[in-house]
Amino acid sequence: MTKLSLLGLALGLIQATSGLSVGRAEQAADASALGPKHDHDTKPVDLGVAASYAAVSQDRIRAIGVGILPSTTFITGDVAVAPPGALLPLVGFSPARIHGTVAIVNPLASKVYADAAAAFGDASTRTPDNVITGNLGDGRTLYPGVHLWTGGNNANLDGTLILDAKNDPKAVFILQIPANLNLRVRGGENPTILLKNKANPCHIIITVQGTVNLEANSLLVGIIIANGNIDTAAGSRVYGGLFSLTGDIELRDTVVTQKCGKHEKKPDPKKPEHEKPKKEHHHELGDGGSDGERDERPGALGSDDSDDEERPWWAGREGREGREGREDDSDDEHEWEGHKEHKD
Repeated sequence: MTKLSLLGLALGLIQATSGLSVGRAEQAADASALGPKHDHDTKPVDLGVAASYAAVSQDRIRAIGVGILPSTTFITGDVAVAPPGALLPLVGFSPARIHGTVAIVNPLASKVYADAAAAFGDASTRTPDNVITGNLGDGRTLYPGVHLWTGGNNANLDGTLILDAKNDPKAVFILQIPANLNLRVRGGENPTILLKNKANPCHIIITVQGTVNLEANSLLVGIIIANGNIDTAAGSRVYGGLFSLTGDIELRDTVVTQKCGKHEKKPDPKKPEHEKPKKEHHHELGDGGSDGERDERPGALGSDDSDDEERPWWAGREGREGREGREDDSDDEHEWEGHKEHKD
């Protein structure tokens, strides 16, 4: 083989290798832009009968007020304390403060607990698509998939964590935390989970191998399943569920709203698509209303007197007072921090 032929062969190999490297780089860039490569293929976590429960414990669920004042804690959703339960398994609640089924140390509570424990076993052992470290907040964005946090004994969420579903309302988020979870107030900013592009709290599962602590005015979205105590400080809001498999739940002047499972609103097949849904009648906090329906305005959700289509239960938009001065009133991003109710 001549020198000229060898030179031509070498040049051809260099071009082919270069093209392959460029192709791989472009694929890597595309994958990075999309987040976890299997994001929309993540299998939902089966919560069984626990799907409609706002609070589940095997010990005690307690509502606590400030000093000697009664607690203003309000739960929309079902509540269960499974056997064996504490001597006083449900403390600090008047009947008007829970809108849902209450199962205390009975076969139903046992079934709820078993389903919650099975969901924990499933979600906490999934193979992660993504490994994250450091502060969960500070404007971090996570896309659908399984995310494993690593970094010590305490996972802290300071600031805002954004969950972006990429316009897929069925997208599943699983956050695995083999530690304690703390939502902390830092620099005057309340810890917040912000849902974006049709993310749904019913498809967000957070497994915690330790305790869960929400500091004052925290906003938690999703279903927490923990292997330790769950404590919330005054002003906290939860859109989803709080499940403690081995500890108790203490709610200090906290609003918990859970309408997944059987309480999730389904479209009426007999209703024409062009027919605009009627506005719901909203009752004051703690008032079941004369018609016996659930309270549809639990504290943090703002009413909206516009003619927009019915909004999802977790996406309460600010009333007129809260919207003043806002340039962006997008339907796809709901930052609930500082929402105000509009009263007629």
